[in-house]
Amino acid sequence: MKDEDRQIIWLDYFESSLPRRGRRRVPQSMALRGFELDSLKKAAEVLGLEPTVQEARHPARPNVISGYISIRKTKPKSQVLKDIAREAQKVKAQARNAEKSSGK
Repeated sequence: MKDEDRQIIWLDYFESSLPRRGRRRVPQSMALRGFELDSLKKAAEVLGLEPTVQEARHPARPNVISGYISIRKTKPKSQVLKDIAREAQKVKAQARNAEKSSGK
C-alpha cells in the first residue's frame, strides 16, 4: 500500500550520465557522476528527511541495479531534489577530500 506521507527519490535522478528525458530529474549542473546510494542517504539525513534505503532496479533501466530512498514529504518533490543535489555535492566533496588526506 502506498504511503501518502513519503516520497520516493531514485538514485538515477542525480546521475549526470543519464539524459534528462525520462530519468535524470535535476539539471546537469547539479547532477553527479557515479553517485552512490549511501551518499544519497547521507545527503537526505543532513537535511533531516529520515531516509530509508532500498536497492532496486529503476523501471526505465531494468538491467542495472540502482536504488532509492523513501523520505517523508516536506516540500514539493522538485524542490527536495534540488536540495538533496546541493547537499550531495557537499557530501561527495567531503568524501573526495577525506580520500586525498588519508591517501597522502
